[in-house]
Amino acid sequence: MVTQKRLTHLTLENYRSVRSLDIELSPLTAFIGPNGSGKSNVLSAIRFLSTTARFDLVRALDEFGGFRAVHRDAKDTLVGDPVKVAVSGVATQHASRSAPDEYELEFSRPRDTARVTRTEVFRFKRSQGQGRRREIKVSGAKITARELEESGPEPLLTLGSAQTTGLFAAQVVKAEQDDMGGVAKFAEFLQSLVVLELNVNRIIRPARTRDVPEVPTNRLQASGANLAAVIEDLRDKNLEGYAELLQEMKGCLPGFVDIEIRQQGGPSTFSVVQIAERGARRPYDLADASFGTVRMLALLTALHQVNPPPVMAIEEVDNGLHPYALDVLVDRMRVASARTQLLISSHSPTLVNRLASEEIIVCDRDPDTGESVIPAVGSAEIQRAVDAARGPGAGELWFAGVLDGVPRGA
Repeated sequence: MVTQKRLTHLTLENYRSVRSLDIELSPLTAFIGPNGSGKSNVLSAIRFLSTTARFDLVRALDEFGGFRAVHRDAKDTLVGDPVKVAVSGVATQHASRSAPDEYELEFSRPRDTARVTRTEVFRFKRSQGQGRRREIKVSGAKITARELEESGPEPLLTLGSAQTTGLFAAQVVKAEQDDMGGVAKFAEFLQSLVVLELNVNRIIRPARTRDVPEVPTNRLQASGANLAAVIEDLRDKNLEGYAELLQEMKGCLPGFVDIEIRQQGGPSTFSVVQIAERGARRPYDLADASFGTVRMLALLTALHQVNPPPVMAIEEVDNGLHPYALDVLVDRMRVASARTQLLISSHSPTLVNRLASEEIIVCDRDPDTGESVIPAVGSAEIQRAVDAARGPGAGELWFAGVLDGVPRGA
């Protein structure tokens, strides 16, 4: 049985600013580097796969602005060069770090046509024991399957359209096909990945109260708009976790005492998050709190939530937070990464100082070609630099330019 689902590896080719990328992912992985270095594009690729699993490739491309928006735009990249997004991970029943699930999506748009062609390859273990890995390949409308230890793929399924991905189709036919059932399980895993892009303006608005809050268990939305429901869920189901959340907020916000949820009536019921402070006559709405306070509460709630996603990516995790608050946040992320894999981007040397070298991926950009260089520095080189410095942490060395990944003058 899989105890913690997670991604172990990510490969990209010709995706946005990335010409080629092949990286391992830790339980906590921080992407650091200057603006425009490709940090957001790495997290975007993960969201792209999740969207493809949920809505199919054509719909995902539409949501991301079309093929040209995801295809690397460079002089040395031809129009017909394919985009490749591939991941390895532990998601299906018999997967492990030594025998991970593997999924590869490669798609292109031939010159002078609006039609996108794609191929997919999925590898997984259908049963326990050594070997016994299956490979499912989708090319056009044909799906074939074979044992990796054997040769000669066998026809498995014919899709109604060459535009439909096996990732999407498997969720329809999984009850009828054992092999497609494995693909469906991985598709469900990809669907559950969350890229948090917290929107303070959405978070502070009154949120409609769910009619049936238990179905499904509340999970923080990407924007954070349902923060009130997730806090209530934590308070009702994990009082110890809720107490830890309050204690962490006290370490970040002077005078903080408690969180309250106010119900706002009318034709529909809405929930409003409030903060109670020492010495105040009454709690105040989150709309009157500072930008950093709102973000910190949303981030800590995401890390404490009762039913977290298996993988959670967080854009610019340090945005608006005081350096002291970053200490609290890093401690909580390290604890949370035992039950939900965290992929974050950051510009903060203070935060990076608290990370281990294997948790840091430095991103840079080639000034001549414009392509992202990820990683710009290996984890072993980061550790050697920290050891040689005898004092300054990785964040300070990065800020000083020792580890690359900093803006360069023209």
